Amino acid sequence: EVISRGVPANQVFIVPNAVDIEVFNDANAPSGPTPENLGEIKRSLRGTTLGYVGSIRKLEGVDELVRGAGEAFQAGHDVSLLVVGDGPGLKELVELADEYGLGDRAVFTGRVPHDEVQFYYEMIEIFVVSRPSFKVTRQVTPLKPLEAMAMRKALIVSDLPALRELVNDGHTGLVYEPGNPQDLAAKC
Repeated sequence: EVISRGVPANQVFIVPNAVDIEVFNDANAPSGPTPENLGEIKRSLRGTTLGYVGSIRKLEGVDELVRGAGEAFQAGHDVSLLVVGDGPGLKELVELADEYGLGDRAVFTGRVPHDEVQFYYEMIEIFVVSRPSFKVTRQVTPLKPLEAMAMRKALIVSDLPALRELVNDGHTGLVYEPGNPQDLAAKC
């Protein structure tokens, strides 16, 4: 992309994304104090927990995760939803979860301190990266799937080239058709 915009090829270097496996590691117990409301959150999460940790913005497509969880729940599957993060549209996500009847099975924590993130990852069984198909989401690989992989979480991602760089469908995770919450629900 940058070469096509005029940057000389000999000045372009690719540095792959990575995460600190000392921090994101399912073998390590979370460090730091336990969040106060952790017990309450765990009681709300029943069945299989679908989740996401990160920014809440249109680029991340968290509304599609809520729709996918809602579709799975309405189809009779015992699922819960945990969304950790904050940003524009959080209120709308809560309302959307209510429209699908998820009730207290949908937990939206808002922003949490970075040193508490591992506590929340531990509660998620299926981590979902539901990015919509935009030019930037087709080109830029996010860190979130790598964090989830390091935590040994089942992973489902939108079928976008940048996410396909990280996920080999059926081997390291599953992919679903972006914009199709029914397909996401079926993969969950």
